[in-house]
Amino acid sequence: MYIRSIPHILPPNDSDACAPTLWHPGFTLHNLFVSATGPGNLLGVIGWQHAAILPYFSFASIPPALVYHGNKISMEGPLPGPLPANLEELSLDEQAEYRLHLRLANRHKLYEAEAQLNPRRQAVCSLTHIDELMMLPTYVVRSWTDGVFNLRQALVYLRHNWVAIAGSDTPCPIEFSEEEMAEHERQWEGFQCREGAVSLISKALQFEKDGLVSHEDYDDVRETIGMLGETWDEEITGSPVPFKDGEYSYFLS
Repeated sequence: MYIRSIPHILPPNDSDACAPTLWHPGFTLHNLFVSATGPGNLLGVIGWQHAAILPYFSFASIPPALVYHGNKISMEGPLPGPLPANLEELSLDEQAEYRLHLRLANRHKLYEAEAQLNPRRQAVCSLTHIDELMMLPTYVVRSWTDGVFNLRQALVYLRHNWVAIAGSDTPCPIEFSEEEMAEHERQWEGFQCREGAVSLISKALQFEKDGLVSHEDYDDVRETIGMLGETWDEEITGSPVPFKDGEYSYFLS
């Protein structure tokens, strides 16, 4: 179904959205080197081993290195913030942490604002299915290890929005029976619950998605993770505790 839908969901081949573009595949903080002191000047970028020339729409999202992942600053409006009204009453360390979060949130918003000034980016982001266009190839490849949840959900989205994407004259090649949809919704709910729990734990313990923690926090984080088995609900999440030896790792598959 994915292969049959491709010709109908791609932008016109002669559009800027399909222009061949060199992309760095992992523009994360781990792959950036900056000066140790003074202004944070970019000194180098590593992780080029999977660089590829792909259509422009393939990476139209904000680079991971610039995404604000914190929970102290609101990102609802065009500008982040505000800082807490009682900021001056907090300790100096807490004030510094809030100001750091605001700076990171501003960086995220500034990138979004600058990107919207780019005509090509505007055209690509106006596509109702841009997320599916970007992620479908990854979902296909990763389905061998991650399962088919994300791939199937993307196909469901395309099915529900087919007329807006491909027009009413193009038959939709994506079909699921009522039984298949009911089973998918059941599995998808459990999958999202697990992903949400993993995300909350990662944020609470302040480690990266690949498990990276500071040397100073390692013992405390490991002890906390060791106690997760007492509160983790396998029925709700559909999986055992993910943070232990022998469990699946996105980065090692």
